[in-house]
Amino acid sequence: MIFYGIDNAYILDAIKRYPAVLSGVGIPDHNAPGVRNEMIRLKTLGVRGYRITPGGQTSTWLDSAEIQAMWQCGAVKRIAMCPLIGPDAIASVDRMCAKSPDTPVVIDHMARMPTPDPLS
Repeated sequence: MIFYGIDNAYILDAIKRYPAVLSGVGIPDHNAPGVRNEMIRLKTLGVRGYRITPGGQTSTWLDSAEIQAMWQCGAVKRIAMCPLIGPDAIASVDRMCAKSPDTPVVIDHMARMPTPDPLS
């Protein structure tokens, strides 16, 4: 749950209670120097993907060393990057997918693409 920030305790507890049924998407601190180690630790606990968000930097958010390490780890360990983005960040994710074609990617919430109001 995104409102827990980088505290993954809730999802880890649910996975631990129902390991045959649940796996989850964690939220690591993608600014932390040891993010790769945290990804691997969380994977051993049932996390299969990591939500990442651009904040206000949709053109450069994937350029940091930590984010690069996450995508490299995702490719090697088969852990999905799950960007929660809007349409304005699709180009940056596309560039990263081209750069890291072996990293699994799941675009959360269909990139929040606008749709016509189905009720009108």
